Amino acid sequence: MISPRSLARLLPIALPLALTVTGVGVRPARAADRDREGFAQLKPKTEIIYVLANSSIVIGSDPRGVSEEITFSGCVHVPKFPVGSYHRRKLPDGKYQIDFELTRSDLVGESYQLGGTVFLAEPPNLRSIGTITQAKPGTDFPADFIVQRKVLIKTPAGTLYNKEPVPVRGKINAIPPVRQGTERDQTNVFRGEELPIPMLDDRGKVGGWFYSKAHVAYAVDVEMIVRTCLTGEVLLRKGNRKETVAVEGPIELLQARGRKHPDRVEVVRLALRGDSKLLGGPIMLTEAFSEKDKFSTADFPMPTEGGKSAETPATLQLYLDIKSPAGSLLVDRPIPLTIKGAARKQQGEVEVGDRMCRSTMSACPPTTEGRNSSRSPMKRSNRSASRLPACGLKGLSPSRRGPAARRRRP
Repeated sequence: MISPRSLARLLPIALPLALTVTGVGVRPARAADRDREGFAQLKPKTEIIYVLANSSIVIGSDPRGVSEEITFSGCVHVPKFPVGSYHRRKLPDGKYQIDFELTRSDLVGESYQLGGTVFLAEPPNLRSIGTITQAKPGTDFPADFIVQRKVLIKTPAGTLYNKEPVPVRGKINAIPPVRQGTERDQTNVFRGEELPIPMLDDRGKVGGWFYSKAHVAYAVDVEMIVRTCLTGEVLLRKGNRKETVAVEGPIELLQARGRKHPDRVEVVRLALRGDSKLLGGPIMLTEAFSEKDKFSTADFPMPTEGGKSAETPATLQLYLDIKSPAGSLLVDRPIPLTIKGAARKQQGEVEVGDRMCRSTMSACPPTTEGRNSSRSPMKRSNRSASRLPACGLKGLSPSRRGPAARRRRP
């Protein structure tokens, strides 16, 4: 078993951040004045944070079409004052304000409707710019956070981006704004507003929408990230009928900083796919995203130093969202699930800020084409599968995929 080193510090800033406020000059300050200026302790560095984000997306030109909630996870790069051209200014009401920007996003999610992996990144020539402003003059925190979010989403059906920004707001108590525990006051939790917002395709036509049902994100402080592929069976019952369904797909687990149990992790992204006659076709079991409570956990035996998988199966307590042609079923209590991981694994380290986070990754089958590609609820493109973004991985690259097989979600 691996005991995660206390290496990484990740910060969740849900959606991409980007700040660039138009050039308001900052007057030169004497050394004696600087301690009284806001945000004086910030260092000139780009923050690299690990984000969990949940967004409702409609694919198609009709905003009243079928919406799907997708959980994204991965790294976001956030330069801010005093880096480069990002400024600090004093507002007329005495509050200090600083600029930031989200310049790179390597977020990954899974779509049931599209039958494959969805990647969230930054669109070329469109910037996500924001500001952080003192809530009270003379006190850096709490502070008001807003970013005008623009994203590029690569799906099995094509690429979408939003030219009209989604305003994302929140209250923060630190920079970077990492969420600690499950604050009931929603500190360091960010929510999209003024939805729905259209997303454009490669031709500039409306091809989807950011829907108003959900658009929330936050950053996470983690010591270990595990991405692996799982196989197992699920027993389904409907009246007097029952069915055992074989499922397979990717899972992402995070171990929070300071956890006492070396193998206790949180399940943040899941996409177990299978076929059910009982539910009428392809199904996908996903982790039911929550920013308040009901977090899915797992006792996940960590790989050994030699990179070999532990023999003991993982035991999961899952809050599930089961998607099928018959609709979506939300499980309101945790379901115990024992499941085996893929044998081939690689290890490496994720760079987050000025720390490192241990990472384990297994070989996953392609997620956008394969033998079950015809089972997607929606028409698929002929694009080949994309590799999982490395997200700053050092000494680690996604392993070569085997024969065409299955896919995923979050």
